[in-house]
Amino acid sequence: MLAFDPIAASIVSAIGFGFADFMGGRAALRLGAPLTVALVQTVAAALMVVVVVFGGYPMPGNRGMMLGLGAGVVDGVALILLYRGLAVGRIGVVAPLTGVCSIAVPALAEGLFLTSLGPLIVTGIVLAALAVVLIAHGSSSDDPDKPLGASVILGLAAGGTFGITTLFLGLLDPAEGNGGALIMRVGAIATVLGVVLLQWRSAKLDGRGVVIGAAGGLLDVVGSIGLVYSATTYLIGVASAINALYAGVTVLLGVALLGERLGRAQIAGLLLGAVAILLLAQGH
Repeated sequence: MLAFDPIAASIVSAIGFGFADFMGGRAALRLGAPLTVALVQTVAAALMVVVVVFGGYPMPGNRGMMLGLGAGVVDGVALILLYRGLAVGRIGVVAPLTGVCSIAVPALAEGLFLTSLGPLIVTGIVLAALAVVLIAHGSSSDDPDKPLGASVILGLAAGGTFGITTLFLGLLDPAEGNGGALIMRVGAIATVLGVVLLQWRSAKLDGRGVVIGAAGGLLDVVGSIGLVYSATTYLIGVASAINALYAGVTVLLGVALLGERLGRAQIAGLLLGAVAILLLAQGH
C-alpha cells in the first residue's frame, strides 16, 4: 500500500464529501432523500469495485467484513436522516448538530477506550467542532415554520450515526481499508434500497437529478478512500474532526454556484477550521 500523510488524506476526504453532499442535497430536491442516497451509494459501490480490483486491495476477513457491513447499514441510515433533516428541518440547526456529533462520537470512543489523546489533538478536535458549528449555523437562516424539535432530533441522530460509521471504519485493518469501504457500500445499498422499495410509489424520477446524484457518488468515493486511509493509519478522532470540515466546502460551493453570501460566523468558522487542522497536524 502506498504511504500518504493521514492529515492530507483527511483533507482530501473533507473536500470529496463536501462536493458529494452538495450534489446529494441538490439531487434530493428532485428525487427525494431515499432514492438519492440509493443512487449515490450504488455509483460509489461500482467505483469501489474498480478501485479494489484494479488496485489489488485485499477483501477483509470476518472481523473486517462485520465492521464494513455495520458501517454501511449505519451510514445508509445516517444519510437518510441528514437529507430528511435538510429537507424538512431547520438547516441552521440540523447541519451544526450533525457535524458536532459526527466528531464527538468517534473522538470520545477513541479517547475513552482505545488510546489517550494529547492536548494538541484534543484542542484541535474541539476547535474543529466549533468551526463546524459556526460554518453550518451561518449557512442558512432558520425558517420559523419548520419544526425545531424535529430539527434537533434529526441533527443529533444523523451526527451520531455518522460518528459510528467513522468509528467502525477506523477499526478496520489498514490493509483492508478499501475492501472494507466496498463492503460498507453493499451494506448501505441494502439498507437504503429497503427504504426506497417501501416508498416506491412516492419516489420521483428526474433525469437531471439522477446525473447530479451520480456525480455525487463519484466524489463520495474520493471522500471514502481518504477517510478510511486516515482513520485506519492514524487517529479516528482526528480523521473525523478534519473530515467534518466538509461543511466548509459545501458552504463555499453554495457561494460559488448558488450566489449565497458568507456571513461573519461562516468566515470565522472557516478560519477556525484552518487553525484546527494546523493543531491536529502538529499533534501528528
